[in-house]
Amino acid sequence: MQNSDYKLLVIDDDIGVRQSFVAYLEDSGFAVYDAPDAKSGLALFEQFIPDLLITDLKMPGMGGLSLLKVLNEQYPDLPVIVISGAGIMSDVVDALRLGAIDYFIKPVVDMELLVHSVRRSLERRHLLLENQAYRTELEKVNKQLVNHIDSLEQDQRAGHFVQQSMLPITPFIARDYSCAYKLMPSLFLSGDCIDYALLEKRYYAFYIADVSGHGSAPAFVTIWLKNLVSQLVRMRKLLSDFDAMNETLHELVTVVNDELMDIHLNNHMTMIVGIIDTVTHELFYIIAGHLPLPILVTPQKAVYLEGAGKPVGLFDDNQWQVYHCRLPEMFSLVTFSDGILEIISGKDLLEKEQTLLQLVSETDGSLEAIDAHLGLGRIKEAPDDIAILSISRGLTHG
Repeated sequence: MQNSDYKLLVIDDDIGVRQSFVAYLEDSGFAVYDAPDAKSGLALFEQFIPDLLITDLKMPGMGGLSLLKVLNEQYPDLPVIVISGAGIMSDVVDALRLGAIDYFIKPVVDMELLVHSVRRSLERRHLLLENQAYRTELEKVNKQLVNHIDSLEQDQRAGHFVQQSMLPITPFIARDYSCAYKLMPSLFLSGDCIDYALLEKRYYAFYIADVSGHGSAPAFVTIWLKNLVSQLVRMRKLLSDFDAMNETLHELVTVVNDELMDIHLNNHMTMIVGIIDTVTHELFYIIAGHLPLPILVTPQKAVYLEGAGKPVGLFDDNQWQVYHCRLPEMFSLVTFSDGILEIISGKDLLEKEQTLLQLVSETDGSLEAIDAHLGLGRIKEAPDDIAILSISRGLTHG
């Protein structure tokens, strides 16, 4: 928001101080109102409800502390900056206890410091209001989803239609990158979920998730997850701070974990969440209990990427490591849900993972080649949901 979008109220019985504040703040672009005492200031306050209040502490009649007590009861989120005469720091302490967020001692010599405090306070309030609105909307969405679960369970075809309509376009090609997926539910509804998008015309954000269980319940969680991530990116603007890739990825997984714990659906999930910078060709990703690990296929070889972490929705206080690697000029990044291991031969998990890696290395890394080489088209009834996500660049698939 611009400075002109904010209304400020200045209350001070010293006309010289008050007028200097008003003049400087108006020059900085704010809409400023002023009053010579607390009583007239309250009347003005109720008239237009300012976004921030600047008030002197010592005034005839009602003082600044009494004014704070009155306003704090009705407007607890109102940012207040207090102005104090020298030698009365006890009043400043009392004002801070009543919710004031900053203070200045007269005379205020550097007015730019006051403007900086005003801007910082308004930004903080704006973020708080955004978070409150986000939380309210998110709770509303969660309640709606939970309330609709019973009715959706009675009509699996409705659930199947919803799942199919929420899947991304495949293949999706942009910035010399190609995204494609294959989803094979073991039942009519799937507990596997895939999504990806190009953000800011530069960053590929993607995830593959595998919800515990079979049937309707995990399918509803995939619908909830799609809605939640969309809400987070659109309303809370997660995945928008690409200068802090580690923090933004970790926050996304943390919020998904906390929300899944809060709605008590008794399902957890494993996830691989990542972002690819299509300019620097760097990959940032989180492994949340997911196996098998992502496979990086190049013309020379295929290798598992490193990674470890706990599943989502099992533990309240959880931490995940953000991994990073620089992608080669030609590659295919292939991720599977663990259902793929159910159709791979081997005496244990380690042997199955090595067999899968060998099979993938025998292909060019494309989804079509992997599909054909693993014989997925010949499977009549899969013992578990199977999902495959492929993101590639520079490979000429034969």
